Amino acid sequence: MAHPFAKMFETALRKNSPVENAVLEEAENLKEKGYSVEEIYSVLTAFAKGRLDDREIEITEEAIEEFGRHRDIDDDSGIFERNGD
Repeated sequence: MAHPFAKMFETALRKNSPVENAVLEEAENLKEKGYSVEEIYSVLTAFAKGRLDDREIEITEEAIEEFGRHRDIDDDSGIFERNGD
């Protein structure tokens, strides 16, 4: 059974416009409602893996990249640092 967030991202993907990334907006809305950044990010990355269409891939990759910045902000353990950066 699909995660409820995945269903929300699917709906957002269909509503996406060239001006606004609706998938990113949905992820941001979920964060504002108090859901865990890690949970949202996890579902978002799993959702992206099922994309075949180039446009859908581009939209979801952009959302992952932009939303992933919240992980860096929320994480003070340093586990997200790469190659000692």
